[in-house]
Amino acid sequence: MAVCAGNADVKKRVCSGELAFGLTDTDDANEAVTDRKPVATVFPDQDASREGDLGGALLLPNALAVVAGAPHPEAAARLIAWLASPRGEAALAAGPGVHLPLLGGTPAPGVFPPTLRALPVQWDGVARAAPAAREAVRKILLAGP
Repeated sequence: MAVCAGNADVKKRVCSGELAFGLTDTDDANEAVTDRKPVATVFPDQDASREGDLGGALLLPNALAVVAGAPHPEAAARLIAWLASPRGEAALAAGPGVHLPLLGGTPAPGVFPPTLRALPVQWDGVARAAPAAREAVRKILLAGP
């Protein structure tokens, strides 16, 4: 097991053969495949045939916000509106980040399986568990007391 510095580090270490596999996001995985590195992208838990299965890939949509006190809030709001529009979403899906469209009407980039199963997540439960998870990470990864 290895704790990597970030998604690009995971990609680099898997592509070099240092690690047999790694968890990263679709833009880094797609970049490695596009660059013809000896890797493949796998979306976990896509078998829908298991009775009562709640599996699927963890999908983390992007978030947009205007920082309080931003010097140009109107311009920021216009940018956010464009990025969250069908035209903006299509541009993000077609770009090197291969973003998964969520609004409908824009086809998903080819990196995504046509029948992508998303893991159902109860985000309020995640928020409640965050303090305990933070403490576990501190103890396990940072060797804290």
